[in-house]
Amino acid sequence: MSVELDLLRTESAKRNELDKELEVLRHRHQTALEMLGEKTEELMDLQADMAEIKQVYKNQLQSLLPEKQ
Repeated sequence: MSVELDLLRTESAKRNELDKELEVLRHRHQTALEMLGEKTEELMDLQADMAEIKQVYKNQLQSLLPEKQ
């Protein structure tokens, strides 16, 4: 019976350790998801800025081309 009790205590300690590790991993996962969301939003903003810059550039070219001809 003593051996069984020791085994249960050992298993319980291992379980507690694994629970703590799982919580750390969940926190890291959540942090990574938040960072990914922020970077995705930043990328979308930069892509929108680039599209706007391209349009401004095209407009400038179109306004300059007739003057040269």
